[in-house]
Amino acid sequence: MLNLIYGTATLILFSILGELDVIVWLLFIVRPILHQVIFASMAIMISTFITKARQVMGISMGLVMGLYALDLISNITEKFEFIKYFTPFEYVDAEMIIEENIIRMEYIIISFGIIIV
Repeated sequence: MLNLIYGTATLILFSILGELDVIVWLLFIVRPILHQVIFASMAIMISTFITKARQVMGISMGLVMGLYALDLISNITEKFEFIKYFTPFEYVDAEMIIEENIIRMEYIIISFGIIIV
């Protein structure tokens, strides 16, 4: 439901701005779904090793927040730019989608690798 609302809002905003590009819009719809599947697969992997629900939720939320912090660090300074490969937030970056109209293949491969593992 959230993705449907997000997709509709994005379509409306792109239409209002007069810059509706169907490819970019579709990539913006795929973006949160890919994030959700990556983090869900990480949480499922964590839950196979830890059986208490509270601990799984805490660790999963900590993982999301920690990876987001790493993404911020990699974007702030070029010295730590290599960190971007360790955080899923970089894999489907909105700026890259707008500028290049693509999600890079290496990021798709890394994403699917994380999901499969």
